[in-house]
Amino acid sequence: MEKVFNRFLQKQILYGNITEEDKEIYYFGLKQTVIFFINVITSIIVGLLMKSVLEAIIILLFFIPLRCSAGGYHTRHRTSCYILSTLMVAGMIWGAKESSWSVISMVLISIICGTIIWMLCPVEDENKPLCELECKVYRKRTRVILLLEMLFMILMSVFLENKSIILAIEFVFIGLTVSLVLGKLKNVFNSKKNNEES
Repeated sequence: MEKVFNRFLQKQILYGNITEEDKEIYYFGLKQTVIFFINVITSIIVGLLMKSVLEAIIILLFFIPLRCSAGGYHTRHRTSCYILSTLMVAGMIWGAKESSWSVISMVLISIICGTIIWMLCPVEDENKPLCELECKVYRKRTRVILLLEMLFMILMSVFLENKSIILAIEFVFIGLTVSLVLGKLKNVFNSKKNNEES
């Protein structure tokens, strides 16, 4: 993949479409785009295998915007990150299909998860620390997305009889909450470790 990207970018430099100085930026963008589409395609395949394509699409539509703004737990390697993401999506789909929660239970879980997401976001990663301004921007963006998604879930629960769709959104909130808590704990642990070493 690296060779293909470098060849493509080299041709763009020769054609005058990009400059040599910007090559690394475009390389990073291409790499992230390919990884994104691989994750999306994998999630849809998981949905197909579990006979829950609609739930998989709903999970992607609701999870990706929140995750991109809120941050959360990241593994050190792309392979482990890919495996963990795939397992998380599979878990969300399974939860949406198999759970038989009452309306009261769903409301309580949504309030708990929503409160945790609201308070913790954004959770930065050691590979991409955030400045104060970025924290403010991502926090505001996450909270707006969260409110919109919760409002949408409430409307769907009123007008939609398909409970698995509502549960799919519910499990997005649960999945993100777990990711934020784990990411926060990881940051605290790393901070203590660095303080002990210095």
